Amino acid sequence: MRTIILPALIVSAAVVLIALFSAAIFIAANWAPERSVEDLRARWAPPPSTFIDVGGLKVHVRDEGPRNDESPIVLLHGSGSSLHAWDGWTDALKGERRVFASTSSGLDSRVLRRMGSIQ
Repeated sequence: MRTIILPALIVSAAVVLIALFSAAIFIAANWAPERSVEDLRARWAPPPSTFIDVGGLKVHVRDEGPRNDESPIVLLHGSGSSLHAWDGWTDALKGERRVFASTSSGLDSRVLRRMGSIQ
């Protein structure tokens, strides 16, 4: 009986050590220092990005293209995404159409009303 328990304990300890070592390597490889809001805005919200207040929330919006477009295109992203998901479409359309995108699809109608685009 003793001869079975000792090898099982050694194997169990080795598995735990390998798991801890693997977790430490994963954390070390993926760790990044905190970034300031200013650094993040410079990277992810350069012009024409703006931030507007909607019900106490700062909402990241982009409104590009000709302002005289009577039927602007509103790009809505899914959960877990951002307005950057539409960068390719925005670049392709903004030469001829007004294109609007915001960071939260649930707020889009309120954001558009605030910007005067819809009633």
